[in-house]
Amino acid sequence: LLRRLRSGDGASLAATAVSSGSNFALLALVARAVGPADYALFSGALAGWFLVLGVLRALVVEPMVLRGATDPSALLRGRVDGLRLAAAAGVLTAAVALVLEAGGTPDEAVRAVAVLALAVVALAAQDLGRWHFLAQRRGGPALAGELVFAVLQVGGAALLLAADRLTVASGLLCLGGGALASALLLQVLAGGGEPEGERPRDGLPGWLLVDFLCTWASLQASLVVVAALVSAGEAGALRGANDLFGPLRVLQLAVLALLLPAGAAAVAGRGGPGRLRAVLRRARGGVVGLSAAYCLLAVAAGTAVLTALYGDAFRPDLAVLALLACSALLQSVQAVQLVGLKALQEARAIAVMRLWTTPTGIALIALLTAVDGARGAALAVALAQAVRVAWVAGLLRRGLAQAHTDDLHDTTTSAPAAPPGGTA
Repeated sequence: LLRRLRSGDGASLAATAVSSGSNFALLALVARAVGPADYALFSGALAGWFLVLGVLRALVVEPMVLRGATDPSALLRGRVDGLRLAAAAGVLTAAVALVLEAGGTPDEAVRAVAVLALAVVALAAQDLGRWHFLAQRRGGPALAGELVFAVLQVGGAALLLAADRLTVASGLLCLGGGALASALLLQVLAGGGEPEGERPRDGLPGWLLVDFLCTWASLQASLVVVAALVSAGEAGALRGANDLFGPLRVLQLAVLALLLPAGAAAVAGRGGPGRLRAVLRRARGGVVGLSAAYCLLAVAAGTAVLTALYGDAFRPDLAVLALLACSALLQSVQAVQLVGLKALQEARAIAVMRLWTTPTGIALIALLTAVDGARGAALAVALAQAVRVAWVAGLLRRGLAQAHTDDLHDTTTSAPAAPPGGTA
């Protein structure tokens, strides 16, 4: 770990930490300004952005990283494709705002969606620029972009809060403005150029998209179901408790940022399965240990921290905190597993797993929420996550074994034949 922190990977890790930390700070500022009900609206707007971000990463970013290990032109091609997708997402979001306005939706919600239409383009451009450098394991430029983003979005929101002008829409405006400045800096640092070669047609982006959409639906299900069956305020409070585990998501994003390029590079060469297994083994111990320690701390001190940051309206239930901690720990384990499967090009197997576990998980959330409210929803999320971890562990074992067999076969067939009467 220390060797990685001293290398370019250390800057990549710092960039991921700054990104997630600044987002958490923005969430805390908005929550204090608007209260649980409007915070649920802000969370809904962010869920819309995360939907766009996930589609972008599935169709463009992750294929760009995986293919970039053997095809450097994939990085530039990915940035161009990603910007086109971001522009389309911005137009679609603006259309949604117009439909909401025509349908008599409350003004605050319409304003939030309208601002989001502008913000998604800047946010997508910023994320593409960051991953352009992370894919090359060049963390320095990515860190510079994240620092600009963090200062502008958090600083702007803090000034608005002090002036009693921070709302859902203005919070989103801070997010988009910071992203725009960061994206422009990253574009300057990356330079231009024309993409070369043709796009591969291997089905990888499609399977990664199925994986993301199912994951996104699972993550949002508990909030939607609690809002529908209990109340919007209870859903906002549950989201607030879930935000407490934001630092663990920093770790999970760091796993993706550090291990996906390393895993793709390991598999690209001879002996790749063995090297990938070693990469995953080293990462697993550190990730699980840090996650477990944080989860214990979150359960012990979470109530005090959350009420201090968000206010008394967000005081969490201890049982809900404990269940969310279990889910977060399992998600950290799965983050390492999924990197291995993606490096092995097993996106189809991941998608099949998601298609089975997502509808059953959502049904379980609805059932247990009806029985015990937010506690039931948190329990259902933890149980569904445990099933996914067990399933993915089996897929990873099978994938590594098959890759090892294929590697041995390639080694044998590529070895020179022995001359008659002698040895090779």
